[in-house]
Amino acid sequence: MNRIPKSTSNLVLGVCVLLFLPVKAVAQTKPIEFLAGAWRVTGVRLDETLTRTPHYNYNDADLMGSLITFTTKNVQAKMPEKVNCRNPVVNTEIMTMETLIDRTMLRTRDLISRKNRFALPLDTSKSIEVLWVTCGKGHVGPDDPRGPEGYNWIAKLSGSKIAMRWYDNTILLLDRKTKRRLP
Repeated sequence: MNRIPKSTSNLVLGVCVLLFLPVKAVAQTKPIEFLAGAWRVTGVRLDETLTRTPHYNYNDADLMGSLITFTTKNVQAKMPEKVNCRNPVVNTEIMTMETLIDRTMLRTRDLISRKNRFALPLDTSKSIEVLWVTCGKGHVGPDDPRGPEGYNWIAKLSGSKIAMRWYDNTILLLDRKTKRRLP
């Protein structure tokens, strides 16, 4: 009797788990109303398990205090990386922050993810609403390292706090500065 190599059986098991896991929530398109207004960067978080030195530091001065403004027509920011988004569209999905991070951010070589490796100010095992933002033209932050292509995510932490994937495997924490009425 031929034995299946352990690496092959682990791969098959992993694919089966991904294919047969129940979907927690279906993404749906929603207006950008929740995000309308100005948001100030109040924290920069890094993956504490990375073995390389990232471009940004914890609470990096180049990002702290920066503003991101959302309207139905565009998203603008004064930050080191250009934000140029026209006609933003938001899709929503419910998942845990750990799932979101595991799906979209780089990991260390260890396949087992450390809980809350970005030191975020929330219980990362509880479900949250994730806003997947794409643009009719341009972009609002990265769609990498692990996609989905053309979308960046924003996690709703509360009515006045969000977390946003940023460049070089960092997460921005933002507080609402102003809320704008949309036309």
